[in-house]
Amino acid sequence: MLDYFAEQKTRIMGFLERYFDSKKAGYSAGNKWGPDTVRRLLEFTSRGKMIRGGLVVMSEGFFRDTPSEDSFKVAGALEIFQSGFLIHDDIMDGDLYRRGEKTVFSQYAGMGRDEGAADPERLGQSMGICAGDLAFFAGFDILTALETGPALKNRLISLCAEEYFKVGLAQMNDVYLGGSETEVTEEDILNVYRYKTARYTFSLPLMIGAMLGGASAEVSGQLEEIGELLGMIFQIKDDELGIFSTDGELGKPVGSDIREKKKTLFYYYIMESAKNQGDKTVLGMLEGIFGNPNLVPDDLQTVRDYVKKSGVLERAERKIAQYSREIERLINVTILDKKSINWVELLLKYSIERVM
Repeated sequence: MLDYFAEQKTRIMGFLERYFDSKKAGYSAGNKWGPDTVRRLLEFTSRGKMIRGGLVVMSEGFFRDTPSEDSFKVAGALEIFQSGFLIHDDIMDGDLYRRGEKTVFSQYAGMGRDEGAADPERLGQSMGICAGDLAFFAGFDILTALETGPALKNRLISLCAEEYFKVGLAQMNDVYLGGSETEVTEEDILNVYRYKTARYTFSLPLMIGAMLGGASAEVSGQLEEIGELLGMIFQIKDDELGIFSTDGELGKPVGSDIREKKKTLFYYYIMESAKNQGDKTVLGMLEGIFGNPNLVPDDLQTVRDYVKKSGVLERAERKIAQYSREIERLINVTILDKKSINWVELLLKYSIERVM
């Protein structure tokens, strides 16, 4: 599956480079930051796996033999949107590295330090916010250039705006839950997963690709539902990798969710398990680790050991299995052809088994 995404990534990046090159004169007018920001956006985007963009092309391929130019335009737009979200996310989380390199805001902060800025950290954060905003503007500009009919184009733009609005709200909820002592439920966490990650990562590109391919509303709806479940699996697996991977494998600092006390499903299961066991020593130790800005490797190993021995990992795997069964049920009643169903099954396998 990663080979497929890598193949589409080359074509998506080719489109994005042509798009930004065509806008060079306008972006360079009156200031030096246009070329600088475009360079950073392209470099940052190029380090992603481009799953969202690849899914647009894949889904359109369910309904036509040759991908359209519009599918690569939408794919490029979705990847630029993703870069904007990640740039802002890194600022909110204070993460200095992403995809093995310095995050965009930390690059700007470094520039500020080199140039003797009075407050380089604030400068970096402010410049990063602006760069993320520019990514969103570029994404919508790309969508306005689609060659499909005006009715479909407007529907696609509206669909993106609607889903990204939900992402923004879910991000606010994630920030609030992580920064407060509010008690959360499993459903609270799953709703964050659903609207912050699952739908815009899988449902949105699968729906858009289907619409570009001329699929019926019924089929697009089936892919929307399958995509949401795939996204839930993807996010739960992401949480697992955030605990058990290395920095090089994951592309972001391992243990960052623990350090920031993110209210992930693993956090919820860990704390519920520790409370149910009634061992105040273990509970106090875990509570001291989550939210500790000075997390050390031994702390991370303590969490890993607890997740394995307490049944937390098995509980998360059961949740993944539950979603997998629902996907299989939907596949059995879908009106997709056999080849397309095989691609969906490969997506499911990738989401469950991925290691990065």
